Amino acid sequence: MPSCRRLLLLSSLLLALPVAAEGPLHGDHPPQVPPGAVAPGPAEPDGMNGLDRLLVLLSGHHGIPSRDELEAAVPDVRSLLWQVAMEREQHPIQRDRAIAALAWWGDEEVQELYRDLIRSADTSTMLRHRVVGLAARYFGEASIEDISPLLDHPDLQLRLTAADALGQIDTATSRALLREALHEGTPALLRERIEAALDDAR
Repeated sequence: MPSCRRLLLLSSLLLALPVAAEGPLHGDHPPQVPPGAVAPGPAEPDGMNGLDRLLVLLSGHHGIPSRDELEAAVPDVRSLLWQVAMEREQHPIQRDRAIAALAWWGDEEVQELYRDLIRSADTSTMLRHRVVGLAARYFGEASIEDISPLLDHPDLQLRLTAADALGQIDTATSRALLREALHEGTPALLRERIEAALDDAR
């Protein structure tokens, strides 16, 4: 019976809380909510601790909630998001969404996290693609030095993502870097993407 009651509580919370239509990350399929790799804290009156609540919200069907919704539902939510983001054994979707949700705060600590994830060889390819986009969107020109080296990455897809991100930043520096990446050896697909980014930036 306790396990049934816990499942009902998890389900009711997920259905009751709205999910933001727009946010730092979209389009993931929800995972089955596994036991979190992060140790849970003390239980609250409804039988769920803050980490339980957060993992349910990070497992929603429509991306992640807004900052206001996260802060209303989970005490000390930024610290818990950071905890989940740092835990490599966490469910990949929950960890990726925690990393994305930290963009709502957009402070220097989050920027440093994104910088480390972009530069680290241990970051999964999918997560790196996402973080490049997040860095461009939330940190703009300050992220150029982290993104621009990917224009020469052996993985063409990462080069395409970097071109898109620099086009999104759309400053004199980012446009100059895109132009520099156009040379005789530039792959045709990357050339098309860079030219499109430069056209959009005009």
